[in-house]
Amino acid sequence: MALLFKDAIIKVCNHLGIADPKAVYTRLMSELITCMQARSTDRTAHMKTCIDQRLEKTRQFNKFRLTLTNSNDDIISSLDSELRNLVLSFFKKVFPEKRCDCCGTKSVNVQYERAHNKGRRRPHVALDALKRIRSDESAPVHQATFMRAFIEEHRMHPMWYLCKPCHTWYDRKTDTVRQG
Repeated sequence: MALLFKDAIIKVCNHLGIADPKAVYTRLMSELITCMQARSTDRTAHMKTCIDQRLEKTRQFNKFRLTLTNSNDDIISSLDSELRNLVLSFFKKVFPEKRCDCCGTKSVNVQYERAHNKGRRRPHVALDALKRIRSDESAPVHQATFMRAFIEEHRMHPMWYLCKPCHTWYDRKTDTVRQG
């Protein structure tokens, strides 16, 4: 939908005689992302409430029975797909409506994704969780404890529900902000 949105912006700009429609689109998307980041405080409160409510009832962590003894980096790289699946299943009910938080599309023909706030990627959130529950990297940690801590860490790092084009744009924009 964001591509249709981009095409519509370009069409309107061309119709109005605006010389650089791509610049208008870029500026508009930047403003949308800035608005999303400004709403982070509200999203953080919403995520905290949703996470707390789900954690009270969930049995989702019972299936994790391993004791992890490797380095934090090894644990995160080894469990990356499991962390992705956990995010998908745990936060499914947090975003019941398929609507992009950036461009507002509700199209059924668009792929939607969960995006970490301000480009804070899953491995960074996982490392924060590990550091919180494991002060010494040589200490063993139960996988269930780590997975739960990973979900709890999202209280401080809220997620957005974005269509794929907006997620790509958001990651690119926030990567630039982080590097610059």
